[in-house]
Amino acid sequence: MYIMAGVIFEGEFADLRNANLTGANLVGANLRGANLGFAILTGATLSGADLRGADLRGADLTGANLRGANLGFAILFNVIITGADLRGADLRGANLTGADLRGANLTGTILTGANLTYTILTGVDLTGMDLTGTIGVIVPQGIAPPVIAPPVIAPQGIAFQVHNAFDSLNIVKFMEIIRENITPNHVGGKLLEKLITYSETNLPAKTTELTQINATIKTYSNKNNNDVQDVITFVLLQPDTFIQRYITNFTDDCLNAYNTGATRVSCIKGQYERVFLNLEGVLGLTCNEDETGCPAVYKELLACFKPDYNQLFRDWFALGQHEDAETNYENKSPEEKEAYINAKKAEFKAYVVEQIGERHDIDEYIDANFSARYTLTYNGGRKRKTNKQKTKKGKTKKRKTKKGKG
Repeated sequence: MYIMAGVIFEGEFADLRNANLTGANLVGANLRGANLGFAILTGATLSGADLRGADLRGADLTGANLRGANLGFAILFNVIITGADLRGADLRGANLTGADLRGANLTGTILTGANLTYTILTGVDLTGMDLTGTIGVIVPQGIAPPVIAPPVIAPQGIAFQVHNAFDSLNIVKFMEIIRENITPNHVGGKLLEKLITYSETNLPAKTTELTQINATIKTYSNKNNNDVQDVITFVLLQPDTFIQRYITNFTDDCLNAYNTGATRVSCIKGQYERVFLNLEGVLGLTCNEDETGCPAVYKELLACFKPDYNQLFRDWFALGQHEDAETNYENKSPEEKEAYINAKKAEFKAYVVEQIGERHDIDEYIDANFSARYTLTYNGGRKRKTNKQKTKKGKTKKRKTKKGKG
């Protein structure tokens, strides 16, 4: 445990897990990719800090100053940011699952593409906020939020929800994209050997760790050797910065997965899954650093990790899915409305499956979001249409009056 109140600190990829940084002066600090899991940052000043890709899961940032900070693609699982100043902060692509933002100031904050699943936004003004591509339930002010069971917070550190994340990965599409961009070369019994060879020359401090992980993964009975080799082949075709980030994140996540218990090493299945899952963070950080130079294949691979269901809903709704609502939904009994919504759910699911393939999390999204999204979007569109008609009618009257005076 570190007590660093009031200090000025800079350290890319630094390991500050569980550190006590109460009141620390971190103005403009380079903490890109740093591990700040469960750190205490209450009242800390992080204005203008570079926290892109940083791991802040479980951290306490109560009352912290994050004005203008860059938290692009940062991991903010269950982080406490109550009363914090996030004005002008960049949170695009950040994962705020279960985060507590009560009373935080988000004026000018960029949230495009952020994951706001179970995020607590009580007292937060989202007026005028660009929520393009956000994931999760966004409840307008004045409307009672749906009753959703809070996520279970397990003492797993980096390992938290890794199995669920792997289950959510569209592995079929993911591997199709990987293989379109490599020349597969499968060798029986091989897994991480090519990555180990690279490490021996370019990152020798990680060679022993990679060798240990390789031996562990080989004992996993349900592994796909070809998939692992193809992912490693793809990684090794990328720039050195990309490869070394992948190795660093991969080894740390596998060998320092738990914060409690007799061992900190991830389970065998978890180490295998991280071969694939660690690409998300590296791809996201790379694209966040240079959006214009982000290869199309990186964006395609990122889409395999977290489909933008909200955008899929908007696209589907724009196809005219509301045109029969006036006849079949308005002024109907609760039972008839429920039957109508259930039918629309089935139509929406068929559309989504057609677009991205079958995934178990499609039903999760529909169950949690569809009814509220459909009725709110439909009612909002109807209201705008009504206002537009009234305005048009008013203009017509004005023109007639003017003509009469002439």
